[in-house]
Amino acid sequence: MHRGREYMKDHNDELLSFAHKMLKAKNWEQSNLLQKTNEIGVNLLLIVVIENLKGCEINLKTLCQSVTYSQRSIAYTIKDLIALGWINLIQDASDKRRQLIRTTPAFFSLLTQYKSHLE
Repeated sequence: MHRGREYMKDHNDELLSFAHKMLKAKNWEQSNLLQKTNEIGVNLLLIVVIENLKGCEINLKTLCQSVTYSQRSIAYTIKDLIALGWINLIQDASDKRRQLIRTTPAFFSLLTQYKSHLE
């Protein structure tokens, strides 16, 4: 019975620590990301950065198909993210009709700051 309480205390301490980290990260996100873009922008950025870090390219069509937002909302958000300097659109060398989305070093720097709030 005593071991069970110790386990629960350890488990609760871990969850408490995690909840504090989440709150700190959410506050950072609110101050650094959501004041400059919206929730759609944050979600799109995360999808793009995941693909970029995996060494994959993502184009606008694939991005639009991977989320439930309207193409119009995505188009406006992409323009905002470009204006912030967080992503670039690059013409696909193998298919000139496609534009690939890449996150910029400026966004990677911001993402590194975000990561430090989760540690």
